[in-house]
Formats: sequence, structure tokens, C-alpha cells
Amino acid sequence: MVKKWTGYNFNPQKIRNPKIWFETYLLCRHLTKTLKMLAPACKGKLLDVGAGQSPYKPFFMPYVKEYITLDFYVSPDAKVDYISSVYHLPFKDNSFDVVLCTQVLEHVDSPQKAIDEMRRILKPSGKLILSTHMAMVLHSEPYDYFRFTKYGLKDVLFKKFRNAEIITNGGAVCFMCQVLSWSFFYRVFFPLNKLFIILFNCAGVFLDRIFYSDYLTLNYFVVAKK
Repeated sequence: MVKKWTGYNFNPQKIRNPKIWFETYLLCRHLTKTLKMLAPACKGKLLDVGAGQSPYKPFFMPYVKEYITLDFYVSPDAKVDYISSVYHLPFKDNSFDVVLCTQVLEHVDSPQKAIDEMRRILKPSGKLILSTHMAMVLHSEPYDYFRFTKYGLKDVLFKKFRNAEIITNGGAVCFMCQVLSWSFFYRVFFPLNKLFIILFNCAGVFLDRIFYSDYLTLNYFVVAKK
């Protein structure tokens, strides 16, 4: 289990509205696009697990009655409603209509235990919206434990749910361009690195449409109903 956060705390606005020169533009673009699509179907009481600075809260607030945040650590940059391990959520069974968990699962050492605990607090017919990586560079080390296939998610980790829909975030070209953007951001000096990042991000958007292949993807979303 993560003992302290070792990754970056990006400005929420930067995540919600990524610019073309942003080194994680391709990843954030797909995350925000998918969450905006899913938000209108969410109602009632929502729990954001691993909320951090709650960058996606504005997408859901027009539709849910309550938006409750939870994370495992206290941070001056991330003021959450509850501090708790994902393995021991401080709520009764059948408490929430929606549980949201973005980019957390790869950082927990017992993914099945985490998913089962989130399922426990869902109301009957409630849904879990979860995103995680299929392929990604090492990040937030040393607490970067897993990568997942759509079959491992749907047929193994989410098999206790009534149904689980898998949404793919980008294809192989998008993934490769995202990795190149990261590499140039860290290895090439500013402002030259920004020029390359813009080129890679543009290529990741347009070439991925032409040469799309879902054999390799940045991210999966799972929308699972209890």
C-alpha cells in the first residue's frame, strides 16, 4: 500500500483543460473526454476515492446531490472530506450511488481487495467508474505496481459485478506519442522540449485516428454496475 504520495500534484485546471504543450496532454484529453461523457448519467451520492485535488468534481456537480472526497493522506494541496485506506472505507454497506476512482488502481498492492471494498459501499444497482493504465511509463515510484488488460479487469477483478463495460482511451499511436512527450519533457531543455511535445501531441491525436489499434492503449475505464 502507498505510504506517501510520490507523484505530482498538477493544478486541477491543467488536468481538466490540458493545453497542447502539456506533457500529459494525450492522457488528460482522454480522461476528461470520457468523464464528461459519463457524468450526466450519475445521480445521488458520489464518493471520489483517491480524490487528490478533485480535478473532475466540476464535471459531476451538476448531476449528483453530494460529492464526497476521500484520500489516504493529508496534503495542503488536497483537502478531502475523509482520510482513509481504500481497503477500509469508513462507510456502511450500500451507502453510495456512484463511486469514482481515477488512476489509483495501479498504485495499490491488492487491487481485488480495493475493488471489493468499493463494491461493498455501493447501493444495489450503484455503479463504480474506475480508470487505470494498460500501458504507461513508471510513475509515482516506488508505488507503481500494476498494468491491466481489459480481460483482467472485466473477467477477473470485476467479475462480482452484474456487468462491466470497458472503454478504451486511445490506441497504440496515441500511447507511443504520449511516451515520447514524456521523454522529451524530461530529457530535452526548455523551450525546445515544448516544441517536440506539441508535435508529438498533434501526431497522437491525428495519426491515432488513421492507424488506430486497441492492442495497446494508454488507459481503460471500467463502468461496473453492482
